[in-house]
Amino acid sequence: MTELINGTDASRMPCCGIYALAELSGRSLQFVFNWYKERYNRPANWKGSTYEPHIFGTGLKHFGLKKKKTLCHRLSKRMTVRKFVDEHTVKGRTYLLMTGSHFLVIQGGREEAICIDQGARCSVDDYYGKNKKIRRAVQIGGRR
Repeated sequence: MTELINGTDASRMPCCGIYALAELSGRSLQFVFNWYKERYNRPANWKGSTYEPHIFGTGLKHFGLKKKKTLCHRLSKRMTVRKFVDEHTVKGRTYLLMTGSHFLVIQGGREEAICIDQGARCSVDDYYGKNKKIRRAVQIGGRR
């Protein structure tokens, strides 16, 4: 099923941060998009691009999501999404990752891990960005 923001296919928009917050919070894409647009005073033609501190800070806090663990200090400069899933994920946990300027959510650990962004919901082996280097990673620990 195609997910829409203002009538446009979200997979064709630069809205990975919006998508990640919607996935983590259980809110609709449109709801998170509207919140971000109002909160950060975005213009009418804004397509959904976000900034790292807004997602990892204000966004998680606003939607009542706790950062349980920040995993940056454990990551080598060459850590890929695939390697992160193999070495740092745990069954039943959820993670928010940033690769370059792209956000994605990882649900589960190792064998059952699912990579989620606005373009895909698949296993890490099938994820198009599995070889991207991770800049930042946090484990999400439920609601505040």
